[in-house]
Amino acid sequence: MLIMIYYYMALGILTSIAFFLDKRFAEFDMRRIPEKWLHSLEALGGCFGALLAAQLFKHKRQKQSYMLVLYGITVLHFMIWIVYFIKS
Repeated sequence: MLIMIYYYMALGILTSIAFFLDKRFAEFDMRRIPEKWLHSLEALGGCFGALLAAQLFKHKRQKQSYMLVLYGITVLHFMIWIVYFIKS
């Protein structure tokens, strides 16, 4: 259980850093991090860090299609945790 918490924390931090970098790249008109990579980090467990980073850095919040996928991934992770706790 503790390993999973550390895993989610590490992926959350990594995803937050990716959001921060993508925001900076956008501000300086540099090549951006593809959305599929950001969504991949979220799907691997960085969804909670992505939600926090979207608010902190005011990044990707206006793009509804992106946020819908992020919310879907987050709901999926909540469901996985609920099933895990019910079975244990």
